[in-house]
Amino acid sequence: MALHGKLVSRGSAVFIAGVLVAAAAVGTTPYRARAAASPTVAAVAATTVPDAAGSTTALTGFALQSSAKVTDTPETISSPGYQPTGWHPAGARSTVYAALVADRTYPDPFYSENMKKPDPKDFQVPWWYRSDFTVNDTTAHSSLNVTGILSAADVYVNGTRVATADRIGGMYPVYELDVTPYVRAGLNSVAFRVQPNDPGRDLTTGWIDWAPGAADNNMGLSQDITVRRTGAVALDDAHVSTTVAPSLSSAELTVRAKVRNDSTRAVTTTVSGTIGDIGFGRDVTLAPGETQQVTFAPADTPQLALTDPKIWWPAGMGDQPMYDLRLTSTAGGAVSTCV
Repeated sequence: MALHGKLVSRGSAVFIAGVLVAAAAVGTTPYRARAAASPTVAAVAATTVPDAAGSTTALTGFALQSSAKVTDTPETISSPGYQPTGWHPAGARSTVYAALVADRTYPDPFYSENMKKPDPKDFQVPWWYRSDFTVNDTTAHSSLNVTGILSAADVYVNGTRVATADRIGGMYPVYELDVTPYVRAGLNSVAFRVQPNDPGRDLTTGWIDWAPGAADNNMGLSQDITVRRTGAVALDDAHVSTTVAPSLSSAELTVRAKVRNDSTRAVTTTVSGTIGDIGFGRDVTLAPGETQQVTFAPADTPQLALTDPKIWWPAGMGDQPMYDLRLTSTAGGAVSTCV
C-alpha cells in the first residue's frame, strides 16, 4: 500500500501543508481534518487511449468520494462531463486510506498513533472511484480489464452499469468487460462503486502481520484498471510452463494462450510470439465467436527446447534473469492484439 505525504515536526507542534497546528495527543479519538474553505473539483486528467488495435492503457488516476457524501445517481456520476466537486484525487493504484493520506485529509500514519485516528465507520459504506478516458476512433473493440478490487464493485461506463458487485471483486481475479457498445468518440467515463472490505468475510489481502491494520482494511483499487483495444481477434490468458533438466543444462518451454474471434465472420489469424530472440507462430482459423486454446511446445516448435538456459536463482545464490514473452495476433494484415 503506497502512503504519501509527510508531517514535519518542530518541537511540540506539527506543520501540515504549511499550517501550524498543535501536535495531536496520543489516543483513539477519531480524527477529522479541517474542512476546506471552498469545495474544489478533483484535478484528475483524462487518460488518452490510442485508437489502434493492440494497445492496453492503464487509467492514470481517479476522483474519490464516500457514497455517504454523494447524492447524485450512479448514471450521473459515471457520465462524461460530471464535475466531482469536493472529491479527493487518487492514484492509479490506491486504497481509500492511502488517497486520503496523500491529500492530507488524514495525517501521516507513520507519526505517533495517527493510524488510530480515522473513524472505521467512514469505511463501512461504499466509496466511488471515477475516471475519464478519451478515444477518437471507435472502430476497434474496447474492453475494460478490472483487477485488484477490494472488496467488490459495481462498474459503470458512460452512464450504464456494465457489471455488478456480486461478479466483480478480489485482489487477483482479472475480469474483462466488453464495453464496445458503450464507448464513444471523444470523452468517456468509468466509475466504480467499491464495497467495504471485511477481512473476516471477504477474500482479501494483507501486509506484514505485525503491522497495525489501516482503518479501511485496504479497501479500494490496488491494481491497474486498463482499457484494451483489439481488432477482430483477441488473445487472453497467455502463460508459459517450464521444465528444467536436473543438470540445468536444458529447458523445455510450453506457451499457451486463448485466441477469440470477436467478429461475426470466420477469421484466419496468425498468432506469433517471441521469447528473447526465439520466434514462433501459427495460423489459426476461428468461426464467428469461437475461442480456441493455441499451444506451442517443443514437439511442434523445436526452438522452444533451450540449451544452456539462463536460470533464475534465489537471492544471494545468483542472478535473476528474465525472459520476456510477447504474443501478437494479426488478421487481414493488421495487428489485432498484443500481449
